[in-house]
Amino acid sequence: MVPSIFDKVERRSTAVLEDLGFAKSHTDRLVKMAVPGPMTVVYATYGEAYVDEEALAINAAATLNLELLELQSAG
Repeated sequence: MVPSIFDKVERRSTAVLEDLGFAKSHTDRLVKMAVPGPMTVVYATYGEAYVDEEALAINAAATLNLELLELQSAG
């Protein structure tokens, strides 16, 4: 079964910020976090709320960008 998107994609809370804090507390080295790209979201879901894949990709990219900016601010 493929996950479905029934409404506009929006960010409700951080996805990996706590994981970053945990990882950084256990090392003095740089930490790299994995975050999916917008096309991964498009191809791994069924976007019922979107007319086309491009609209979903653009909205997913904007939402993922918020997460990336917060990760960057956290170091």
